[in-house]
Amino acid sequence: MHNKSTVLYGPRIDNIYAVNMDSISSNKLSCFKASLDDTWLWHRRLGHASMHTLEKLSKLDLAHGLPSYKFEKDHICDACAKGKQVHSSFKPKKCISTSRPLELLHIDLCGQIPVRSLKGGLYILVTNDCACFNWVSFLK
Repeated sequence: MHNKSTVLYGPRIDNIYAVNMDSISSNKLSCFKASLDDTWLWHRRLGHASMHTLEKLSKLDLAHGLPSYKFEKDHICDACAKGKQVHSSFKPKKCISTSRPLELLHIDLCGQIPVRSLKGGLYILVTNDCACFNWVSFLK
């Protein structure tokens, strides 16, 4: 049951909210508690940080309340696997399936580039027809 009361308050400094955790009673901080051996809970809490980063935070005591134990990557987090697309969408092809130019195009859109082109373009469109011929177009 939620009572819709404010538990934490902190001023916004640049893009970070600073919260004084010492002024809050420990019974209100149950959402910040973790068992001593749950490294994956800390991984999720800290925005799916890598185990190497968590190890460094723990070893150098850079995060208040982070337990000091060995962070080991023993499996891949489902959210990280989906977010980082570790699985290939298509199987690699062993043979070339094109026989003529312009049968297969690879197109990349890059931008916004910091320096405008001579005609004011801020984006670059690169088209490759897999025959060592590229078209480069500047787009506004």
